[in-house]
Amino acid sequence: MKAEGFPLILFSLIFTDNMSKVILRFYTLFRQAAGRPQLTLELRPGSTVSDALQSASEELGSEFRALVWDKRSSEVLPFLLTIDGKVTSSTAGALEKIIVDGEEIVLMDPVGGGAYVQCWCSHGSPGH
Repeated sequence: MKAEGFPLILFSLIFTDNMSKVILRFYTLFRQAAGRPQLTLELRPGSTVSDALQSASEELGSEFRALVWDKRSSEVLPFLLTIDGKVTSSTAGALEKIIVDGEEIVLMDPVGGGAYVQCWCSHGSPGH
C-alpha cells in the first residue's frame, strides 16, 4: 500500500462508521410497490426523513416513487408515517425531521378522507 492512499482509506472508514441507519417499514400499497416489507438505509448524519424517502425511491424505483412524490410538481403526496411511535401525515412537516441512528419509520396509505386522516394524526386513534 502506498502512503498517500492511507488518509483516504482512513477517512472512508471514519465516514462509513458515522452513518445513521434507518429502517423503513412498508404497509399496503407501499409494500406492494417496494416488493418487500422493509428497507434498511445508511444515511449521512443530519439526514432528514425526506432524504430517506429520496434514497428509498432511487433504490426501489418508479412504482414506489409514484406513491411518495407527485410526478408533475415533485411535491410530497399525502400518506401516513409513523415516526418516533407517533402517526403523522407526510404533508404535516414530518419530512423535515432529522433521522436518529436506528430509527424506524413506517409508511402507510391514507386511511380515508382528509378529515379522518387529520383526526387520526392529531389524536392517535381513528375517529376520536
